[in-house]
Amino acid sequence: MDKATPPPLPLLQPAAQPQMIQLSIAKSESPAEDVSGLPDDELLKWAKEDLVRRLRRSEADKMSVILDHGNLIREVNRSLQLHLNEIRGLKGLPAA
Repeated sequence: MDKATPPPLPLLQPAAQPQMIQLSIAKSESPAEDVSGLPDDELLKWAKEDLVRRLRRSEADKMSVILDHGNLIREVNRSLQLHLNEIRGLKGLPAA
């Protein structure tokens, strides 16, 4: 299964704030192990144990991607909240 991380969002951050962590998704299957392109009759020849193992690996990979996506969204929201608070603070300052 080919998984790619999305490009990081262009966020402007002051130097004092830590940079947003870009999570990468490691590939657990090589392209040779991707079974999505195999015909059904080829898959029917496989042992049940192999099919179950690949199914469980696929489920684990998908869950990992979902968790990584949730973490990325949480980091983006946190960064946006910091910027929003900074903007609100600057609006409250008198003009120089």
